[in-house]
Amino acid sequence: MSIVSQGILGGFSGKTGPVIGSSWKGKPVMRAKPIYKKNRTFSKDQMSQQEKFKMMMTFLHGIDYLLNLTYKTNNNTRSGFQEAFSVNLKDAVAGVESPFDIDYAKVRLSKGSIPTIAQCILTAEASNMVAFSWNGAVPENNGNKSSTADKAIAVLYSPEDKNFLVSHFSTRRSDEELLLDAAAFTGKEVHGWFFFLSDDESRASDSKYVGTVTVSG
Repeated sequence: MSIVSQGILGGFSGKTGPVIGSSWKGKPVMRAKPIYKKNRTFSKDQMSQQEKFKMMMTFLHGIDYLLNLTYKTNNNTRSGFQEAFSVNLKDAVAGVESPFDIDYAKVRLSKGSIPTIAQCILTAEASNMVAFSWNGAVPENNGNKSSTADKAIAVLYSPEDKNFLVSHFSTRRSDEELLLDAAAFTGKEVHGWFFFLSDDESRASDSKYVGTVTVSG
């Protein structure tokens, strides 16, 4: 690996001939393109890891923007999405051999210092609405890490559609209820998660898995 100063190529990203351009600690770098044997074979463990990797990447890629916000990192070498992917690949894969699945109850869509809420109730309402309700009181002795102004965030996922629905960031902890229009998932079972973001979106709580409901039309 070599660090690129403003030479003939300058900084670049992607493959160019036999080299690959990328960044490392905020600096442009070049490395040799890996050479693979044409008839390369993989072990069972390698194939299992590749399957898990692909499954988790497919699952999370639609909310990469959210995970970059809810998994704050303290360095420039790893994005929030990369951190979230690593955590969920390790903890939220179900099964000991192929075919693998997502263990939705173990999925964590946010991670942070705001105290995790004790309980959130998920309910299917009429006209495709899904309700999240909670106790909006601020925990005592929380070191000013939480506030009634915290933003309440709700997330739904449809395994059938392989798609997420994320609430707007306008509901506050003190509102104690959030209604999400899930018309896109009418008649389908959805999984739900709930968490808080601070008013300035610099901190998050750990997400809480709140179960499943079937969206009623």
